[in-house]
Amino acid sequence: DGADCGDCTVVPNPSDSAHTYLFCTMTRTWDGAAANCATHGYHLANLETEAEHGAVWMAAQDVRRNQNWWFGLGYTTQWEWTDGTAAYPSDPTGHDGWAADEPRKDTCGFLWWRQGWSPMTMSGGWKAADNCDAMLLSVCEAGD
Repeated sequence: DGADCGDCTVVPNPSDSAHTYLFCTMTRTWDGAAANCATHGYHLANLETEAEHGAVWMAAQDVRRNQNWWFGLGYTTQWEWTDGTAAYPSDPTGHDGWAADEPRKDTCGFLWWRQGWSPMTMSGGWKAADNCDAMLLSVCEAGD
C-alpha cells in the first residue's frame, strides 16, 4: 500500500486519482492537522470533485475505518479550500459533498463517517465542525 511517515501513511493515486494523500491517524485539532501536513510538504486535502471525494473516502476507510477526518475546508467569510479558492456553496459550480442540513457557518469542515454512507450515492460526507479544536484524524494532499 503506501509508505509510512510517522503516524501518517502515504497513499499515492487512490482509485486512480491524480493526487497523492497522507492519512494521519494521530488525532489533532484542525490547525494542528494543517501544521502537520505542512511539516510533511502537504496541505489539508481539497476534495474538489465527486471522484476525488469518493477516492479519498475509500482510502480513509482502508487506513482507519469508521472515523471522522479533518480535510481542507474552512470558513472565514465563505467556505473555501486551504488554497483560498471558493468551495461549494460559495462556488455553486463546485462539488457538493455536504451532509443534509449542512453547511453551517462554523469554521472548519471534516469528512463525516456514518453508517450507510457511500461514495456511489454521495449522500453526505462533509460536516461543519462545532469545534475546530476537536481531536480528529486528518487527510493531507500533496501540493500541485
